[in-house]
Formats: sequence, C-alpha cells, structure tokens
Amino acid sequence: MFFVRLFSLVCILSAFFLSQQARLVSAQSTFDQSVYQTTGVFIFPSLTVTAWTTDEFDISREYGGGGGIGFGYGITKRFSLFANAIGGTLQREGTEDAYSLAHLDLGARATLGSESSKWKYIFDVMVSGISMENAFPKPEVGLEGRIYSLGAGVQYFVKGPIALQAHVTAGAGNFNDFRLDQEEIELNTIDRAFKTSRFSLSIVWFAMQ
Repeated sequence: MFFVRLFSLVCILSAFFLSQQARLVSAQSTFDQSVYQTTGVFIFPSLTVTAWTTDEFDISREYGGGGGIGFGYGITKRFSLFANAIGGTLQREGTEDAYSLAHLDLGARATLGSESSKWKYIFDVMVSGISMENAFPKPEVGLEGRIYSLGAGVQYFVKGPIALQAHVTAGAGNFNDFRLDQEEIELNTIDRAFKTSRFSLSIVWFAMQ
C-alpha cells in the first residue's frame, strides 16, 4: 500500500537532511550547561511498544514492538511542531501469525519546565495516518486510516543537548481504506472504528543548542 512504501522513505530522507543541517549549526555553537532549552531542531529515534483494538477483527487488544524516528522544531521553549514515523510487528493472539502496524504522526507539543531544570514535561496533540499489513499467507489484509491522539511524557537532560524521553500516547480513529486479498472492501460493510496506544523510550537531540 502507498502509505507503507512512503513510510521508510520519509524516515530516511528526513533523518539525513535534518542531521546534516543540525551538524552544521551545532558545530558553530556551545551548549550552556546551566540552561536546558527545547528550541530549534530536535531529532528523536525511539523504541516503542504498541497495542491496538478493533471490533471488526475481534481484536480485544494485541501488542507488539518496534521503533522509528521523529523530528521537530521548537518555535519557542514552550511550543513545538513535530513529525514522527513509528513501525512495529504485532502477533495475533493465540497464533504465530504476525502483521505490521505503522503510524505517521503530525503533532503540536507543549513543554513545561524551567530552562535551568533538567526535567521537562511534554503534552502532545496529534493527527496520524495508520497502516496495517499482515505477514501471514491468507487472507491478505491491508488497511489504512486516520487517528487522533493525545500524548504525555517526560524528558531528562543527561548531557549537553541530549535528553532521554518516556512517552505515552492514546488515540482513536477510523479506517478509510480496507483491502482483502487485494480487493477493496466497501467501508459500509465493516466496523470502521479502532483504537491504539503506545509507550516509547527515545533519545532526543536538540541539535541547534
């Protein structure tokens, strides 16, 4: 599906472009050890545990793990915009069948905490594209949808402009594309609603400090 093919390309190109730009900027600046700012470009690779539920596939809750990369820009010390691409593999409950589940987030972030504190508290509002494809032979199932999520987390600066981040996200949405054995299924024949939740651990580099 188009979303899945686009997913890897967005991750690679975004990470390369921003890391090169940030390296040039950071080479010209010195981090003030008494100030921990969240402005400018930041990049955050992550490890993530994902769970989701949907009545259409009789999934009460299934879990899996994966990872991804995000990037953003702190417009002020309190407000940021970001994009985040997360993918993982989930196991069907009671079977050995596996399938992929990916999110591509666009979000706005509020950050609380003084500049002199190593601790920052973050609150996110996101809209995401979601894509699922199975890895088991039959039937071949693929879906895409849109989800609206809220997130909250904490950052702790461990050294210079590097922070560790723990983050939880929960959201709900609807399918807008559903395929079974390569044939598109009319959406009025299925329950379109689903929910997802995520817990992630990230390393955040504020590259312009």
